[in-house]
Amino acid sequence: MKSHFFAGLLIERCLMDTTRAVCIREVQKSIKESVKLLLEDKIKAFGVTSEFEITESEIRHKRNGSMIIFRGMKDYTADSIKSLEGFDIAWWEEAQTASERSLRLLRPTIIRKDTAEMWFSWNPEDEDRPIEKLLRSESALKEAVVVHSSYKENPYLSEDTLKEIEQDRLRDIDEYAHVYLGQFRRVLDGAVYAKEIRAAYESDRVCNVMPIAGKLVDTFWDLGKRDHTSIWFAQIEMGEYRIVDFYQNRGFKLDHYTEVVRSRGYPIGKIWLPHDADQDRLTGKTIAQSMRDLMPNIPVQVIERMAKKSIGIEAVRRIFPNCFFNADKTKVGLKALGAFKYDVDPDTGSYSTNPLHDENSDAADAFAQLALSLAEKKVVKHVAPGKFTTTSYARNN
Repeated sequence: MKSHFFAGLLIERCLMDTTRAVCIREVQKSIKESVKLLLEDKIKAFGVTSEFEITESEIRHKRNGSMIIFRGMKDYTADSIKSLEGFDIAWWEEAQTASERSLRLLRPTIIRKDTAEMWFSWNPEDEDRPIEKLLRSESALKEAVVVHSSYKENPYLSEDTLKEIEQDRLRDIDEYAHVYLGQFRRVLDGAVYAKEIRAAYESDRVCNVMPIAGKLVDTFWDLGKRDHTSIWFAQIEMGEYRIVDFYQNRGFKLDHYTEVVRSRGYPIGKIWLPHDADQDRLTGKTIAQSMRDLMPNIPVQVIERMAKKSIGIEAVRRIFPNCFFNADKTKVGLKALGAFKYDVDPDTGSYSTNPLHDENSDAADAFAQLALSLAEKKVVKHVAPGKFTTTSYARNN
C-alpha cells in the first residue's frame, strides 16, 4: 500500500509540473532492484503511457522535462552526492535499511533546494534503525510528517486477502503485528523467549511499572570483558516481579558499573553476581571482593554455576508470567531478550536446543541469574566484610 501510494503520487507530480526525482535504496545492484517497474505500472494504470519516455535506466516526461532516476545510496561519496543538488523529490523505498551515513549524505544535498521534499516509505524493524531515530524518536525532525499505516487503512483488500491476514494472525501473532500492523519486531525467529515476551505485551505487563517506595531493589549481573556487562534491577512483592530498570555496556572497569547503580537512586538490597565473580581477578582480588570494596554497605552474593544453560532458561520461563517491566527503562534489555535465540544446527539447518552466544546473550544470562535467585531457594556464597559464609536466599526474602 505504501509503495503504491508514493509511486502514484510521484507520477502525478511529474504530469502536473516539471519534476526531477531520484528513487533511492541503500543498495541497488541493478535497476531490477528499484521501484522502476512499479512506476511503469502506474503510468499504464493512469493511461498516460504516450506522455512518457521509458529507457532502461530512466523515466522522462516527453513535454515538460520531468525526470526520474534510480540510485543506490551506498555508491555515493561526499563528492558524487552533489549530482543530486537541485532535485525536487528523493523517494527512499525500504528506508528501514538506510544507514546513518547515507542519511547524513542525502539530507543536506536535497534540502539545498527550498521546495525539495524527501519521502521515506518503510516497514518498521526496530527502534534503533537510523530512519526511526530520524523520524520517530524523541529527537526526530519536528517538521516531518509521519503517517503510520496498516492494512486497516487499505480499503481495496479483497475478502480472500482479509481471510489470509486472519489466518496469519492466528498462526503467528508477532509476524502479523509486524507485517500487517506495522509494529516493531519484538522477537526474532528462533527466539528462546518468544512466547513469554509476546504474552507480556499482550497482557500489558510491559508498562509504566515503578518500584515500590521504600522497598529494596536487587541488582542481577552478568560480567563481561569483551562482552557486555549487563545489570537488571528488580523487586519482588507477593509473587510479583517488578523489573524496574536495566543497564549494560562494555569496555569499562567495575567502578563504572557501581557508579551507574548508585546514580539510579534506588535503595539497593543485594548485588547478585555470577559464579565466575569468585574466580576472575581484578588487581589481585576477585570481582566479588572488588565489588565488596566498591559497595561496602551492600551484601554481595555469588550464584553457583548452572549445570546447564537450560536450567536458567526454564527458571526464566517460570517467573515470566509474573514479571512486570518498566517499558522505558528496560527497553534495551527486553529487546535483547527478544533477540536471544537458539543456534542453528549446521547439519540440518534447523534450530538446535542450545542458545546462540552473541551480543544478546549477556542480558539473557543476567536475567537467568535473576530468575534463579528470586524464584528458587538457591545456595549462594555470601560475601560479607572480611569473610565468606554460606547462606540461602528464599522467595520471601
